[in-house]
Amino acid sequence: MMDLGKKIKAAAGTAKSNDSHHISKAIPVWWRKLHPDSVPIPDNKVKRGFKNPVTSHLLCPAVLDWDDPNIQSALCNRIATIPGPDGPEAVSGVNWPNFLYDGPYDPKTPWVGLLRSHLLVMAYMHVFIAPSSVATHDAEDSSSQSTRSGNAHNNGMTSVNAALLTYVAAQVYFALSDEGAFHKSNKKLDAVTFYESLVMYLEDPDNEKDNKELFDHWNRLIFPESITPVARGKNTSNAQIKAARLALQHEADGF
Repeated sequence: MMDLGKKIKAAAGTAKSNDSHHISKAIPVWWRKLHPDSVPIPDNKVKRGFKNPVTSHLLCPAVLDWDDPNIQSALCNRIATIPGPDGPEAVSGVNWPNFLYDGPYDPKTPWVGLLRSHLLVMAYMHVFIAPSSVATHDAEDSSSQSTRSGNAHNNGMTSVNAALLTYVAAQVYFALSDEGAFHKSNKKLDAVTFYESLVMYLEDPDNEKDNKELFDHWNRLIFPESITPVARGKNTSNAQIKAARLALQHEADGF
C-alpha cells in the first residue's frame, strides 16, 4: 500500500510538471492569438515575470495601478506593498493579479470578472479537454466553444470545481513568472499561498451566490452538454411509457 501511495504521488507530480511545461510553452502562443497587436510574451521564460511589460501587468496585483512607474519599479524590485487600514503589507499570493480578471478591475465590485479571463479558459481546455481544443476557443464568441469531452469526460469529470479551477490558475501564475521551478518551497513565487487563498474564496459560504454564477459560467463554456436541460414536454418517451403503464393498469383493474 505504501508503494502504491508513492506511485500515485509520483504520477501526480509528473502530471503537474508536464502541465507546467506545456502551459509555459503555450502561453506566448495564446497571448498572440488573443492580442495580435500587443507586445509579445517572451518564449524564454526567464525573460517573463516583472521584466516584461506584458507579464508584469498580468502578474501585478489588480488592486495596484500598474500604469504608475513607481509601482512597476517596486514590483520589479520585489518591494511593492498593498495599502490597508492597518498599514501597508508586502505583496504576496493573497493579492490576486490582473490575469485572473476578464476586463479591468473595479475596486467597488472586485468580484466582477474574477477567474473568468481567456488565458484561464485556454489553460483549462489545454489541461482537461485537449491541447488541440484551445485552437477552437474564440474569445469573442462563447457559442463557438468546443463540446468535446476530451480528457475531462475520460476521467469522469462533468463540471468545473474549485480545486480544478485554482489548479489551472496556479499553473498560469507560474507560467507568467520568470521562475524556473514550481514547488512549495519557492517563497518568491508564493504559489501555494496563491492557490490556497483562491480555494478559500471559492469555498467561502459568504460568496456562494457569486461563485454559483461563476461555476455556471465555466460549465457553459467547458461542459455545455452536461447542463442541457432535459425536455419536459408531454410527448417524451418517458411520458409515453408512463401512459402505457397506466393504460395497462386500468385494463387490469377493469376500467
